[in-house]
Amino acid sequence: MENHSSQVRRFVERLASVEPAGEFRNPYRSPHAVHNLLQFLSLQRRSTNGLVLVGEAPGYRGAAVSGVPFSSLAVLTEDWGDPWGAFGPGRYMMPPTQKRIYFREATATMVWRVLAEQLAENALPITWNAVPFHPVGSREASNRSVRNEEIPLGREWLERLLQLFPNATPLAVGRIASRALTAAGIRHEQVRHPSYGGLSDFQHGVRMQCSRLWLAEKVANHD
Repeated sequence: MENHSSQVRRFVERLASVEPAGEFRNPYRSPHAVHNLLQFLSLQRRSTNGLVLVGEAPGYRGAAVSGVPFSSLAVLTEDWGDPWGAFGPGRYMMPPTQKRIYFREATATMVWRVLAEQLAENALPITWNAVPFHPVGSREASNRSVRNEEIPLGREWLERLLQLFPNATPLAVGRIASRALTAAGIRHEQVRHPSYGGLSDFQHGVRMQCSRLWLAEKVANHD
């Protein structure tokens, strides 16, 4: 039987081979993005019972550059007090080779700050997107919303990711992510996206989910 590390590697390699249809760009055609995603997913065990945050799609300043959903290059490579010891200098994350790169992204900074505050005692959260490809806007360095009819484009990869971590709890960040999980028949909770004034609601939602995880672990240990 294939071990978990091999399953993760095969998942990332297959994702990197995709040429998405429509107005999308696959960031995992880039070696550094493949490297970073593989490093990130390899930090979690198959048995992890933490959270899987599911967003909409890679942003041009975030995962479309870094390769890790909800993460900018600053999150991956700077020392920002990561309580899990997963990110920062010396953690083997790879920046892109081109000269013009986007290093910071507001949503990435907000998300990991909240996760570090609320989930420091839990397993490192897994992050993913409803569609793992960058929805290109009016120019390449731009984003657009994923249309409802485009959500199925990411279903295979969403399901495969969750199969890699079957004990983890999906948490939809925003409406598109919730629609994708619902369409796949996956039970989940939803929190507001932290951008556009949603930070406080996002913090509250993550805090509530953290309480549920703590309670579930306490019941499991009691049994």
